[in-house]
Amino acid sequence: MISFHQRRIEEEIKKEVSRIIVQELADPRIGFVTISRVSLTKDLHSARVFITILNSGKSSLTLLILNNAKKYIRWLLAKRIRVRSVPELHFYIEGNQF
Repeated sequence: MISFHQRRIEEEIKKEVSRIIVQELADPRIGFVTISRVSLTKDLHSARVFITILNSGKSSLTLLILNNAKKYIRWLLAKRIRVRSVPELHFYIEGNQF
Protein backbone atom coordinates (compact mmCIF):
# COMPACT_ATOMS: atom_id res chain seq x y z
CA MET A 1 0.00 0.00 0.00
CA ILE A 2 1.37 3.38 -1.01
CA SER A 3 1.41 5.96 1.74
CA PHE A 4 0.01 9.45 1.37
CA HIS A 5 3.53 10.86 1.82
CA GLN A 6 4.93 8.72 -1.00
CA ARG A 7 2.05 9.60 -3.34
CA ARG A 8 2.53 13.32 -2.62
CA ILE A 9 6.24 13.13 -3.44
CA GLU A 10 5.49 11.22 -6.66
CA GLU A 11 3.08 13.94 -7.79
CA GLU A 12 5.55 16.68 -6.85
CA ILE A 13 8.33 14.98 -8.84
CA LYS A 14 6.01 14.48 -11.81
CA LYS A 15 5.05 18.15 -11.88
CA GLU A 16 8.56 19.52 -11.43
CA VAL A 17 10.32 17.14 -13.85
CA SER A 18 7.76 18.14 -16.50
CA ARG A 19 8.59 21.80 -15.94
CA ILE A 20 12.32 21.13 -16.00
CA ILE A 21 12.13 19.26 -19.31
CA VAL A 22 10.12 22.02 -20.96
CA GLN A 23 11.78 25.09 -19.45
CA GLU A 24 15.33 24.13 -18.56
CA LEU A 25 16.43 21.49 -21.06
CA ALA A 26 14.86 23.00 -24.19
CA ASP A 27 16.76 20.54 -26.41
CA PRO A 28 15.32 20.56 -29.95
CA ARG A 29 16.18 16.86 -30.35
CA ILE A 30 13.70 15.98 -27.60
CA GLY A 31 10.24 15.21 -28.92
CA PHE A 32 7.02 16.35 -27.24
CA VAL A 33 7.34 14.56 -23.88
CA THR A 34 4.63 13.99 -21.29
CA ILE A 35 5.34 12.52 -17.87
CA SER A 36 2.61 9.92 -17.45
CA ARG A 37 3.50 8.74 -13.95
CA VAL A 38 6.25 8.46 -11.36
CA SER A 39 6.80 5.40 -9.22
CA LEU A 40 8.95 5.67 -6.09
CA THR A 41 10.53 2.79 -4.23
CA LYS A 42 9.42 2.31 -0.63
CA ASP A 43 12.69 3.73 0.71
CA LEU A 44 12.24 6.84 -1.53
CA HIS A 45 15.77 6.52 -2.97
CA SER A 46 14.82 5.70 -6.55
CA ALA A 47 12.12 6.98 -8.88
CA ARG A 48 10.96 5.51 -12.16
CA VAL A 49 9.72 8.30 -14.41
CA PHE A 50 7.43 6.98 -17.16
CA ILE A 51 7.15 9.16 -20.26
CA THR A 52 5.06 9.19 -23.40
CA ILE A 53 6.39 10.79 -26.58
CA LEU A 54 4.18 12.24 -29.29
CA ASN A 55 6.62 11.59 -32.15
CA SER A 56 7.43 7.89 -31.75
CA GLY A 57 10.29 8.20 -34.26
CA LYS A 58 12.24 10.22 -31.70
CA SER A 59 11.47 7.96 -28.75
CA SER A 60 14.85 6.23 -28.44
CA LEU A 61 16.78 9.48 -28.92
CA THR A 62 14.58 11.29 -26.40
CA LEU A 63 14.99 8.52 -23.85
CA LEU A 64 18.78 8.57 -24.34
CA ILE A 65 18.94 12.35 -23.88
CA LEU A 66 16.81 12.26 -20.73
CA ASN A 67 18.82 9.44 -19.19
CA ASN A 68 22.06 11.30 -19.97
CA ALA A 69 20.66 14.47 -18.37
CA LYS A 70 19.19 12.78 -15.29
CA LYS A 71 21.91 14.08 -12.92
CA TYR A 72 21.27 17.64 -14.08
CA ILE A 73 17.50 17.13 -13.81
CA ARG A 74 17.95 15.72 -10.30
CA TRP A 75 20.11 18.70 -9.31
CA LEU A 76 17.41 21.12 -10.51
CA LEU A 77 14.75 19.03 -8.80
CA ALA A 78 16.63 19.31 -5.49
CA LYS A 79 16.29 23.09 -5.71
CA ARG A 80 12.52 22.88 -6.29
CA ILE A 81 11.17 20.27 -3.91
CA ARG A 82 11.64 19.87 -0.18
CA VAL A 83 12.60 16.32 0.68
CA ARG A 84 15.37 14.91 2.81
CA SER A 85 17.00 13.19 -0.14
CA VAL A 86 16.09 13.59 -3.81
CA PRO A 87 15.64 10.14 -5.40
CA GLU A 88 17.73 8.83 -8.28
CA LEU A 89 15.79 9.24 -11.52
CA HIS A 90 15.35 6.52 -14.14
CA PHE A 91 13.40 7.28 -17.30
CA TYR A 92 11.28 4.69 -19.11
CA ILE A 93 8.92 4.86 -22.06
CA GLU A 94 5.38 4.05 -20.90
CA GLY A 95 4.27 0.61 -21.97
CA ASN A 96 7.76 -0.82 -22.56
CA GLN A 97 8.99 -3.73 -20.49
CA PHE A 98 12.02 -2.95 -18.34
